Amino acid sequence: MQLTNSKKENLYKFIFVDSNDFTSPSVTLKTWKEAIQQLQEMTVEKDNDEFLVQVVHKEVKEDYGRAKAILRINHKGWGGDYFRSIIVEPAYYHG
Repeated sequence: MQLTNSKKENLYKFIFVDSNDFTSPSVTLKTWKEAIQQLQEMTVEKDNDEFLVQVVHKEVKEDYGRAKAILRINHKGWGGDYFRSIIVEPAYYHG
């Protein structure tokens, strides 16, 4: 059974992890609208004096309630490139 909030909206796991800190993924529960909005915000490409953010792969499958993105990131002056993986998938209760 898919988890829902108090408004009976389906909830989704929003997971992101960086390759330079793979032991500490960030996992939150969001509605589909909130998850896709955050995915859009996190996948804005940048190339300025501080950051390089490049989208390597991105796909959204709304019919399946799934989305994913892979980014290449560099905080300039703070080391080499690293990758960020973002996954959105339905949150289920198994009980």
